[in-house]
Amino acid sequence: MMQFTVNSTELQAASARTTASVSSVRAEVHGLMANLQSLQGSWLGGAAEAFGDCARRWHLVQQQVETHLEEISQALAGVARQYEDVEAASRAVFAG
Repeated sequence: MMQFTVNSTELQAASARTTASVSSVRAEVHGLMANLQSLQGSWLGGAAEAFGDCARRWHLVQQQVETHLEEISQALAGVARQYEDVEAASRAVFAG
């Protein structure tokens, strides 16, 4: 028989912290991209174009990271709700 212990409050807190981290990452990335874009305005040539391509590729990957962090946050929140619902239903069975 499987035995487990779950603290749904901790799961919810982890979800909230992950969501806050996504917001922080977005803000930092926004600032970084603004700096990179201003650099591109003063830089011409093949190296500048290669740099621009590299920055665009990085930004796409970074957006995927944000998406995955959001998915983790949503999953943690969903699991916390499920555990709370199951616990409430189990309590109700014995409450008579």
